[in-house]
Parts: sequence; C-alpha cells; structure tokens
Amino acid sequence: MGMKKPVIQMLCLALTAATAAGCSGGASSSSSSSSAASSESSKAASDKGEPYTVVMGYIGDSYPDEALIEEEINKIIEPELNAKLDLRPYSWGTYTQELQLTLSGDEKLDIVPIVVMNAQGYVSNGQVIDLKDLIEKYGTNIKKNMDSDFINC
Repeated sequence: MGMKKPVIQMLCLALTAATAAGCSGGASSSSSSSSAASSESSKAASDKGEPYTVVMGYIGDSYPDEALIEEEINKIIEPELNAKLDLRPYSWGTYTQELQLTLSGDEKLDIVPIVVMNAQGYVSNGQVIDLKDLIEKYGTNIKKNMDSDFINC
C-alpha cells in the first residue's frame, strides 16, 4: 500500500507529459513493449495521428511483468490521450551515470525522477525543465489529486 501513492503520482506526471506532448504534436518513438491494443484503440489513435510515446524513467530494477503493465496502461491512455507509455528502469547503483549518459545523448526521455543534489546541474545544462507551467496549463486533475508541496518541489 505504501508504494501505491508514489506510483499513482508518477503516472499522473506521465499523463501530464503525454497531454503536453500530444498538444505539441511531437513525433512518436517506438515502445519497448509491443502493445496488443484493441481495434477501438487503434482506430482512435489512427484518427488522431500516430500516438506520442512518453518515455518515463524510474529508479529501480525492471520487473518481470513490466511489459504487461505498460500494455494495460497504454490500453487506457492511448484512446484518451493518443499517447503511449514506455517505462525505463535505472538501477540504484548506476542511476547517476546512466541518467547523465541518457541526457547527454540522443536517447529520448520525457519524465524521470531527479535526485535533489544533481538537479541544479541538469537544469543549468538545459537537460531537464520545470513542469510547473505545464501542470498549471494542462494538469487540472493533477492539481486536484496531488499535494501542492509535491508539485512545487
């Protein structure tokens, strides 16, 4: 039960990014899991163009059922937001190095937790942005369902 709230908060942030990305008409990237979406989901996505794939990193190990979780999340968000979610694990032991390599290279990454002591460097280098304005503009439900201290940090 203790992990439920952080997971919900991360999914809310993912949906915010998906909404913002969908509004900006971003290009699609391929998901690491192949989704067996229903024909209704496929039709809805094709009517709106190619779905935007939100790449969300998280700190922790990959889970055996991660592809199934992604598939189920995508069944919900693709018809609603014309977006998909691609989860990327970063192990605790190599998180800082792996994240720096990802942010320095061409690899796509939309949402990732940032360790506070490293945040200023990422911001200074233009590698991460503050989501506060996007949440203000597009995140009505996020503001209703998340503590303002979490959003403001």
